[in-house]
Amino acid sequence: MLNPKNGFKPLPKAWLNDEQVTVLKLYDDDIAALGWLLNIIHFQTESVPQELGWRDLVSVAIICDKYDLKRAVKLWAEQWTKVYLPENDLSWETYPEQMLKEGCEDWLFLAQAFPGVPRVLSFSQRIQSMLVEEIVGDMEDPDAGSCVRDPKGLAEKDKAILKVKYDLIPESVFYDIKNAREERFTASIAMLTQLLIDIHLLKVEIGYGIGDENPKYCQGHTQTGVCYEVTLASSASSGGQASWEIENIYCGSCLKKEAPLWRVEARIDNLESLQQYYTSTRAGARSNSQRRAQRRTKDFHNLIDDMTSRFKHF
Repeated sequence: MLNPKNGFKPLPKAWLNDEQVTVLKLYDDDIAALGWLLNIIHFQTESVPQELGWRDLVSVAIICDKYDLKRAVKLWAEQWTKVYLPENDLSWETYPEQMLKEGCEDWLFLAQAFPGVPRVLSFSQRIQSMLVEEIVGDMEDPDAGSCVRDPKGLAEKDKAILKVKYDLIPESVFYDIKNAREERFTASIAMLTQLLIDIHLLKVEIGYGIGDENPKYCQGHTQTGVCYEVTLASSASSGGQASWEIENIYCGSCLKKEAPLWRVEARIDNLESLQQYYTSTRAGARSNSQRRAQRRTKDFHNLIDDMTSRFKHF
């Protein structure tokens, strides 16, 4: 029953050391994490650990965010997080080990819970940029639960698909990632389309593949009809391995669902190199054609001069 004076349900009572106390039950809070934070607030830090396990760190962050204790634990947050984020691993030239683990997206929440810690803010920005490039598939509503990512920092032989959970990603950050992916995918697919058209026209102009009358069809998954592999496949052989030639068949919407952004952008780089190759080949062909035409013109003029000189003797 609610208290008629204040509209709240009365809190239960309990006995502690022969004294009756009011009990506030916090069902969702981690007991150990809550105890450490209460000790910090009351300056009883002897029992507060200098290092926290990952799940303990996340539990502390959840409570800090829930009860707005960010300022109270700032110095402790710096101590706890430096174990996971050494300074020498935070340069943009390296790909820290933390980014290769499932659950690294939780750093996006830690940046919100510990806003005054520079290393956490910097690393969370890297995580956000990484997810824009590595997430595979359409990002549904945050309540959808999860998606997967294709890590860019792994060697091809070690490739693995990692799960990305949405439950701790702040909603504003979630939509920032989603919108950034949409914008870059739209631009990349437009560029990819134009490159394929340009390369096809260059090949036709040079004379490559004109006699090939056998149509090439989608070589993707038979159930979904995904054609993106044709576009993502290597355009030129490398390392002596068999590779596919560029095809005119590809599926832009399939790319968004089946490929991470970084692979699409890498393919664009390769296609630009291929475009340069065909452009230089065309230039060489034109130069040869012009030289042949010049030789024919010179021979013709020599013939005219010779005939003219002969007529002068008559």
